Amino acid sequence: MVRLQVFIILVILCSGCESSDRGATDPPDRVEWSTEVEARIGSVDDPDQSLSPQGLQVLIGPNEEVVVSQPMDATVRIFDGEGRFQRTIGGRGEGPGEFSGLTHIGLFGDTLYANEPGRISFFRLEGQFLGARTLLSDVIRLEGATYAPFAPQKFIPLQDGTAMVEPGVMVAASPPDSPGVTEGSLRTPLLHTDSLSAVLDTIVWAHPEDVTLSMTEGGDLFSFLVPFRDRPLVEMAPDGSGVVVVDRSLPTSPDEATYQVSLLGPDGDTVFVQDVPYAPRGLDDQDVRQVLERTEVLSRDPDDRPSVSAMARELESAGLIPETAVSVTALAIGQDGSNWLRREESSQDSVVWEVLDGRGVRQGSVALPPEQRVVAAKDNRVAVLEQDELDVPYVVLYRIIKD
Repeated sequence: MVRLQVFIILVILCSGCESSDRGATDPPDRVEWSTEVEARIGSVDDPDQSLSPQGLQVLIGPNEEVVVSQPMDATVRIFDGEGRFQRTIGGRGEGPGEFSGLTHIGLFGDTLYANEPGRISFFRLEGQFLGARTLLSDVIRLEGATYAPFAPQKFIPLQDGTAMVEPGVMVAASPPDSPGVTEGSLRTPLLHTDSLSAVLDTIVWAHPEDVTLSMTEGGDLFSFLVPFRDRPLVEMAPDGSGVVVVDRSLPTSPDEATYQVSLLGPDGDTVFVQDVPYAPRGLDDQDVRQVLERTEVLSRDPDDRPSVSAMARELESAGLIPETAVSVTALAIGQDGSNWLRREESSQDSVVWEVLDGRGVRQGSVALPPEQRVVAAKDNRVAVLEQDELDVPYVVLYRIIKD
């Protein structure tokens, strides 16, 4: 049965494949699209609507379903296009159709796949369990660190039976225990594996946003990830086309400012490279303050945080506030291959998301509230994640109006 279902999945994948011979063209002028809210999912007290506060993933189904993983419950919830709860798939356990720990979900047509350590399971969106595939339990050691492809953060099966994998990292980083700047040295390899997770090749190394500033105020120690970083953004495309890399290095000259978007195929070959010009914008004090107000802070007391002015002083004294804003501050890849790039941080009440197609060509842009983060996109629909003042998560589904 499992072999039959895998074959069906490969057929579904191949039916949506595009040629990898995709060249980039000059981007057109930005077209600003408007948005319309279609659904809002989340609740403080409704058990069918309440969402896991950590690690959830969102997909848009073929019939406009909203598919939301719930790692804390080891379940996947299905909502209709208007946000109404339909059903739950999975549950905690080790039997068929259950998960010992849910790490990643994806879709081939109306077939849902879900990863857990050591296994990938397949379901119909209507809830029927189709079968499972066991993953090898070998670990790999690269650059002094240990990784587990069998316990992936992401596992994206490809049409030829291989997969792209972001492996789990088997290293626990200790939080800083004294003031100062800490720059982590751990990188994550994005891998091309066979169907059982044996490594065939490394596609690219991802650089995590792991520069931390620790400071004291009022005798308490606080730590936070440094904003305004310009390291490359790296994400695997859920459609299996490859790995998208955004080089957003700060410009040396305002006249030559570009950010670069490239796609590497699963074999590591470059599919396209696109340079996108932009006008650098200076960072003023108000911009810095607003960004720091949204920056997550780690402290012994979760309700306590340092003053924004103290955070700004520490960053400035460490030389960690650049003169110009970083061009792209987040990257999300749509299920249709579209690239959603969150532009510069600002003190405004919205942030622009540039939308490039699967060839890296600019198509349009939408303005979203700064607290919202794009987590799924397909055709003319986009899902964002936001948290309220109590850190309760909500998924908001927009329809994109392009006329």
